[in-house]
Amino acid sequence: SEVHDSDDLARTILHESLDVPDDVVEPPLAPPPETVIARFKTWKDKLLDLTLHNRLLNFRPGAGQSIALDVPNIAVFENALASKQKLQVLPRPPRDSQDDRSREIALARGDSHRKSKLEADLRAQRVHATYTEGDLFARARELARQAKTDREEGGVNTTFAAIGMLKWYESDSSEVARYSPILLVPVELEYETRTQRVLLSAREE
Repeated sequence: SEVHDSDDLARTILHESLDVPDDVVEPPLAPPPETVIARFKTWKDKLLDLTLHNRLLNFRPGAGQSIALDVPNIAVFENALASKQKLQVLPRPPRDSQDDRSREIALARGDSHRKSKLEADLRAQRVHATYTEGDLFARARELARQAKTDREEGGVNTTFAAIGMLKWYESDSSEVARYSPILLVPVELEYETRTQRVLLSAREE
């Protein structure tokens, strides 16, 4: 039968392998042609882009494909994402009218009052962006639309919260600062058209 034939063949192969001396060395493989090496290098370069076109190496904070958040306490922000909280993203807080009339008062108060308010909002699951209401909503709509398209067409999540930025220069003489995100957390950004709310939460990968 076919089963017995297969068993006999397997035994034959095993017996023959036992007769092969241990010091037999397989002949080395011939080196691949130069065309294959060049093609492989091209593929590798495309997979790992080390040029300034790579946003992981040269992130532009002011670009339209991002929303800058004013986070007063990184630890509280990370804990909120890790605990699956939904954070409401608000426009930047309006300036105090008293501060507008007296710059000296604003300088005297410093950043402590502002930071305390931002941290209280963060603990209440609210985080402020650095944009006005109109700019924030426009960016959120576009980012949510693009993220949905990427998921439907490519099956991947392309929305991340960048926690911390590394500021670097191409050389000692360079005057142009570059930025690279230090930690990326996959998130979901929702824009509710009816209520005009922008919501941010961690996303399971």
